[in-house]
Amino acid sequence: MAPARLRALLEGGETLAVEFKSEATVPRPDRELAENAVCLANRSDEGHGWLLIGVEDAGRVSGARPRHAAGRTDSLRVQALIANRTLPSLPTRAEVVPGDEQDVLVIEVLSARQPVGTADGRYMRRARGGDGQPGCLPFYFRAMQGLQGDHGWLDYSRLPLGHLGMDPLEFDRCRRVIRENRHRRNEAWLGLDNLELARALGAVKRSNGATAVRVPGLLLLGHADAPAAVLPAHEVAFQVLSGMDMELNDFFAGRCSAFWRSGKRAFGSAPMGAGFRRACAASAPPIIRCALCARASPMP
Repeated sequence: MAPARLRALLEGGETLAVEFKSEATVPRPDRELAENAVCLANRSDEGHGWLLIGVEDAGRVSGARPRHAAGRTDSLRVQALIANRTLPSLPTRAEVVPGDEQDVLVIEVLSARQPVGTADGRYMRRARGGDGQPGCLPFYFRAMQGLQGDHGWLDYSRLPLGHLGMDPLEFDRCRRVIRENRHRRNEAWLGLDNLELARALGAVKRSNGATAVRVPGLLLLGHADAPAAVLPAHEVAFQVLSGMDMELNDFFAGRCSAFWRSGKRAFGSAPMGAGFRRACAASAPPIIRCALCARASPMP
């Protein structure tokens, strides 16, 4: 890290991605160094995080104490220390950066794609406390799920709901949508039977020799009363904007077939047209775009 970059971090103060730790009186123990790295890795924003050792809370450099022999700090040993004291092993990049008067130990920590803890089972996250200031807070299991869901790392749609029946009429509707919106990668699905089509859509999962319906399967292919019984808090939203004007703003608490009817009302016989692509992910197969637009959640 260039000294100019270090000065910019010091001037910016502590944030969710930057933490200052002083060593003015005593050196930071190895255990605490690993905990601080874990805290920064378990933060909500993505990208680079910085642990600056030898800096007071106000941003004044007091200097990092030498951690190894001959009065120096071995950056590679610091990296190995953190990797060995975290589970899963947390990769970091450490270096000693000269300040205006004292050196600073800079440890770069990327946000983790899964919860990271210390080897002795401590889990912390970088977040704002009750005083509004960033700090290290306990990382509870419910917060782990929320963090993964916010980043799209936890796919709720793949959750098997049980051995539920599916509506044959909804399979016919799916095939009709495929025929009306020809895509080479989807045409082969027209020759599949109902169970094979559900598997191709990722709507079901084989479990203990039986077929379990996943969340998209329930919303796309389930019986009319199934969503209210199994996912009573779910909701499907369809919104179309023209500039700053809202052309369509419909919400449904049933199967995605209600969504198709809304699309037909808005766009005539082509519910998969431009408006639908604006509302959903255009790169997804047309038959599952409805599931991508469905916001489903379990009961609190």
